[in-house]
Amino acid sequence: MEINVTKSILLKELAVASKFRGKEIKGGGITEGSPYIALSASENGLTIRSTDKQVYYQNILPLEIVGEEDLEQVHVVKVPGQATLTHKFEEVLRKFPSETVNIKVTGEKLILTSDGVNAEVATLEYDFPAPPSGKEGESINSPKSFFENIISTTGFAAGESDSRPILKGINIKGDGKTFTAVATDSHRLSKYEAEQSIVIDNITIPSKPFASVLETLNGDEKVKLTPLENYVKLVQEDRIVFILLLDGVFPDTTKLVSIGDTNTSSHLKINAKELINAIDRAIPFAKNDKGKPMVHLEMIENSIKIFSNAEDGSMTSTISLIEASEKILSEKIVLNAKYMIDAIKSHSSKEVTIVIESKQKPVYIISKDTSNTQLVLPIKY
Repeated sequence: MEINVTKSILLKELAVASKFRGKEIKGGGITEGSPYIALSASENGLTIRSTDKQVYYQNILPLEIVGEEDLEQVHVVKVPGQATLTHKFEEVLRKFPSETVNIKVTGEKLILTSDGVNAEVATLEYDFPAPPSGKEGESINSPKSFFENIISTTGFAAGESDSRPILKGINIKGDGKTFTAVATDSHRLSKYEAEQSIVIDNITIPSKPFASVLETLNGDEKVKLTPLENYVKLVQEDRIVFILLLDGVFPDTTKLVSIGDTNTSSHLKINAKELINAIDRAIPFAKNDKGKPMVHLEMIENSIKIFSNAEDGSMTSTISLIEASEKILSEKIVLNAKYMIDAIKSHSSKEVTIVIESKQKPVYIISKDTSNTQLVLPIKY
């Protein structure tokens, strides 16, 4: 293989691919996947591949890009072929002073040359893993912002514990009439639900890798998401990324999301920013439940009181309600402050409605955006 590359373009792509390479362990070995990046050159462009097993990343860099007046040549393939790139390759390429660098494979070495600067970097014969394959299911073909909205609405509620790995993901499904995305760590739940003509199998995508992959995609161009047996495939132009699906059955949460009407529950409409600030002010004196701050919430006629107290002090804020149902719960409720702030922030509305039935039942945070429902379980105290 011999190619001329534009250094800045190749380095930018290698930085993206490096996010999904297997991590090397001190003393030898790797976690999973491959610690290397595969580079292949052909008349179709430069193909970059990396994998940490959970994510398999592939992108084709075109040899020409659209310039101010015409196509500009940015890479030249003199001899097609492939090479395995180590961490050292990126470090060395970055040191070259010129934008155009010649890269040539000679035996077990990569020879880099540019304007009187020469370098040799070891390479190796390595059978890079092939991309996942299998029978494809129905697809979602939507702008990137559609998937980003799912992440911002639900992703933060996904679990982090290895004891229940299925809860680390966002469960999505569509029957052609209603599309639903749900995440829960068993203490809170976030649900996106809208009437959309999307048909897709019930799958659970790991939340953090999903968010990381979306960050690598361009602008708001359309993304095609397709289930592929044990993976989900995301395609945007020449970039193809596979994410390993979580194995197991996602819990049935339909019965949890059951919001009572104004006859059985307290419906409290309130300014979202004021509520966030009040909860945040209470955190310094909040008693922790396993390291998580707890705040007290109490309803008083047309206002709501948020307070916390500790041996070294206390904090109380009283906020006027914009609107309230006739039924007002007289009991105090203890809630996880961070969970409440996350839930409120997921709504783009200036106003949110807090729905409370009792201190034992879930607290709901809703708004005029009916597709977004947030649920936080009270803390027994």
